[in-house]
Amino acid sequence: MNSIKKNFLEGLENSFFGQLRKILVASHRMTSKFISESQIPIQVDQLPVFMAIYLHENLSQQEVANTLCRDKASVKRTISNLEKNGLVTIKPNPVDKRANQVSLTKEGEHAVHLINEVINKVDHTLREIATTDLDQLTSSLKTLADNMIAGLPDLQYDHHCQPIKHS
Repeated sequence: MNSIKKNFLEGLENSFFGQLRKILVASHRMTSKFISESQIPIQVDQLPVFMAIYLHENLSQQEVANTLCRDKASVKRTISNLEKNGLVTIKPNPVDKRANQVSLTKEGEHAVHLINEVINKVDHTLREIATTDLDQLTSSLKTLADNMIAGLPDLQYDHHCQPIKHS
């Protein structure tokens, strides 16, 4: 391997982004394992869409995409998979016939409780293996995220990526 690649990889390994990537990969694997053990018919990558639907009832697919800053096509694929697994229903919007409303089924509502148990299990496992204060780390990460958003207005929402407005 040439020295430029070696220097890059060593720098990445010791960088914030390198460490963040390792944490994301490890947490993804751990959460996937716990979800599989709980026999919830959902993948880790589908959780943001599923939880957006849970938190904001009767969203359109476009509203889910906007909330998560994702493209409508990927959200539509995820919602179709969730529907196939019996976790959500898709119904025409009674006001706007061009849009659909997505909501949880009874199975989906039950899955929310199981997912909450998985989240608690992940948190418990992290607390068992953490060699640093997890509460302090979580607080520091929250502060970092808030400061990044406040300090870099371009990271805030644009017209394609907007939070749901509460009534």
